[in-house]
Amino acid sequence: MEHQDNLFKDFETITAEAWLDKIKLDLKGKDPAELNHQVGENIVLSPFHHADTMAGTVAPIARNSNGNEWLIGETFRLEENLKLTNKRILHALENGTQAITIRVDRKLTESDFANLFSEIEPSYIYTHFAITDTIDPIQVLTAFERVLAEKKGEKTAFFGSISGEKIEAVELQKWTTSNLPNFKTCYIEVPSGDPMDQLTILIKKGVDELAKSEDPSIANQVVFRVKIGTDFFLEIARLRALRILWANVLKSYGIAPTIFPKIMVDFDLNSQTEDPNQNMIRATTMAMAAALGGADLLTVMPADVGDANSTTFYRRIARNIQHILKMESFIDRVKDVASGSYYVETLTTKIGETVWKNLSK
Repeated sequence: MEHQDNLFKDFETITAEAWLDKIKLDLKGKDPAELNHQVGENIVLSPFHHADTMAGTVAPIARNSNGNEWLIGETFRLEENLKLTNKRILHALENGTQAITIRVDRKLTESDFANLFSEIEPSYIYTHFAITDTIDPIQVLTAFERVLAEKKGEKTAFFGSISGEKIEAVELQKWTTSNLPNFKTCYIEVPSGDPMDQLTILIKKGVDELAKSEDPSIANQVVFRVKIGTDFFLEIARLRALRILWANVLKSYGIAPTIFPKIMVDFDLNSQTEDPNQNMIRATTMAMAAALGGADLLTVMPADVGDANSTTFYRRIARNIQHILKMESFIDRVKDVASGSYYVETLTTKIGETVWKNLSK
């Protein structure tokens, strides 16, 4: 492209002060500050942002990828007949799912895992086990590991994580280091609630895990699960702020801030309505917010989530929303897509400052 290094040379630079004068004129004397809005309890944000009001140029938020790649996730519950669950997982994988979450509510044997993963190659996907508090995580992973001996790839080829209310991350880490070295065990999530409070509690829980462990390599095991709502810009900024905050926590512990956490994102159940059509529309903007914010793994809720047996149609739509974001919108090709947006950068900074202040209380 001719003159590609100076695309804006024919446009006059307009200062923030000049823009504000124009805004006041259009508002016919009304104070622009009256347009400010509240974000959470402590953040007041103006709708007007300009390069002159920024502290300086902000670099894209660092991640361990060249672009903005994320995994398309889907959640499955165990049927009484595990072959039926296997059939559903296979169907999802054949239609674009890259990461599966399996809700484990009962003890599984090696034979159970053989049925569950029949014709599935775990080395090609990310596997997360969400277990109930009555299940022994090491027993689950031991049975799973035995089945992996018949699958493609060495033990370092299998990626995943495990979560449960009573998991002792330090003890489990010792087991996975020897047996499934790329399975993450330090899984951190919080209940739904105020977005700012959620972020504060997530970071606090992460700090607690670092403090409990004598081994700094626990930082490699961290998985944050974030439930997002319908506030588009807030959710983008909140995910970006999470990465910045965690990098600063690691620095304070003398750990390299380039040890990046895995951020798994799904929907806050309170964001859903009884109308599947409305939920499908919401899912599009919520998924886009998660992708722009930098999710590593995204699970879009089927629009009929209130139904215990979600239909194949709504599961397909949930997957296809992410396919559109990747294959038609190309959101996955640019690292930190929201970088450079004055509004999002300002909101990210204010969220980070607020949460960091809360951490010191």
